[in-house]
Amino acid sequence: MKQRNFDSTPQVRSEFLPVSSRARSYRHTPYSKTPRVRNLTGRAEETIESTEQAASNLKGLVNKTWRIYKVSPLFQFDYSPSSLRLYSRLLKAQLEAKETQGYGVMVGSSNSIKTCFSVYEGLTSLKGDSEAVEIKIQVASKTGGEKEVFCGILCCVEGSEDALDLLADSKSFTQLPVLLTKGQVSFTYKVLDFIQTKFDCVATPLVFTPLELGWMISMWAGILNEERPNRSVQLVYSVPLKQLQSITYNIKQESAHKIWNCIHDQSSDEMNVEEVTAFLGSLERHFHTIFGIDLAHLCLKEIATPPAAAHTSGKLKIFSTAMIHKILRHITCLSQEALQRS
Repeated sequence: MKQRNFDSTPQVRSEFLPVSSRARSYRHTPYSKTPRVRNLTGRAEETIESTEQAASNLKGLVNKTWRIYKVSPLFQFDYSPSSLRLYSRLLKAQLEAKETQGYGVMVGSSNSIKTCFSVYEGLTSLKGDSEAVEIKIQVASKTGGEKEVFCGILCCVEGSEDALDLLADSKSFTQLPVLLTKGQVSFTYKVLDFIQTKFDCVATPLVFTPLELGWMISMWAGILNEERPNRSVQLVYSVPLKQLQSITYNIKQESAHKIWNCIHDQSSDEMNVEEVTAFLGSLERHFHTIFGIDLAHLCLKEIATPPAAAHTSGKLKIFSTAMIHKILRHITCLSQEALQRS
């Protein structure tokens, strides 16, 4: 079965044979400073026990395409039930006001809009993390019933506290640096506007550089997804031609795992940028040997691994429930790094 993630692209398939690796300077290096070393295991702190509701929520995150936004600390955000109900009413009022002004947010009476802020169990893995928050918008459908037009999840999975330490009154701020969104674009913009106005924060798209995609494929290529054991590793490169806009390179998961084991010290809890560039370089040299196409001169725009897929535009699709925390821990890290640079 062909694997597709975010768009349809021409395919060039190849069986991967392990070749010798040598660290080199990756031609599409990040356009701003990125750590040279990353931790693979996370922080060793007291964890939070999972509940049935948490397990159900995690299942609801997989096999869906999420658009990611980075969010600066929220000012005076309150988790109390009364405050969450207040935020729901305020968002509903703002949507109704936009409709009245002719913004065309929805068709129908204002009573057909339903909004909800709620605590989202399951994503908080450490005691020090802020609880995740889900934002939902539903409208009455023409056929009866309700239709969900927006879902957003604010979360922080093993986030660094350095961002709050820089603030003079850190106790007044809540750190939820990642916003996962899916739904209609018009509603997404209205929710972003509401969050920024209400909580005095900044929410902007989180995009991934080619090297950041390289980190992801290096970290996740060797991980077997028991829920979908036959999923391959995939790299998509953009091509500046009208006739061929992209090249899709598929590799067996077992082969990718073997080459990564040849490069990375399995006894180490850390990986470094030299290992990432060596891994990508090995895959690209093999492709050049078989097809005569030098991928090093193209731009990596999308990757897919057994547990997750990601696109340079900031889209993320998770395939493995067991890997959700590790994946979102990395996304939290990337979001906080991007916020510190901005």
